[in-house]
Amino acid sequence: MEKIKKAYYYFFYKLYKHSKGSIFPEDFTGSIFLGTLGIWFTITLLNYYNIFIDKSINFTKGVYIGIAVFFLLTSYITIDYNNTWKKYNLEFDQLSKEKNKIGGIIVWSIIVLVIINMIFSYYLLSERAKSNHTGPYSREYIEEQKIKDSLENIRYKKRMEDIRQGK
Repeated sequence: MEKIKKAYYYFFYKLYKHSKGSIFPEDFTGSIFLGTLGIWFTITLLNYYNIFIDKSINFTKGVYIGIAVFFLLTSYITIDYNNTWKKYNLEFDQLSKEKNKIGGIIVWSIIVLVIINMIFSYYLLSERAKSNHTGPYSREYIEEQKIKDSLENIRYKKRMEDIRQGK
């Protein structure tokens, strides 16, 4: 458990160092980045759950809002509330330049992996929707859009005719 805690604070440390020069305080920016990364990771897991395990489940906006609140609160409580991050940052500043460089490569690789994985999970959801003709790929939705587009086209032509006639 201690190693997980240290890894969490090291992630914060790298994000903190990266946010130097930001218009917001570095500790605030680092904790927001860390919370956002947790949100993206969890959303990716939910997407994969939806794709591979339970294809019928649809997560509501409330679930996503709950996840966001949970991670941002967790980030605030663990990092900002007692300023525990300062102790860990001092410890990580003492690491050799080489260890910090390797740690940075690992941290940024994980961040890139989480982002790519989230994009890929949405791609898989989109492909499933196309193959099942659901969501924006359903026949009903497409027909509805065609009707809407034709009505918009009629309104547009009417407006252009009115403009030409000076109305």
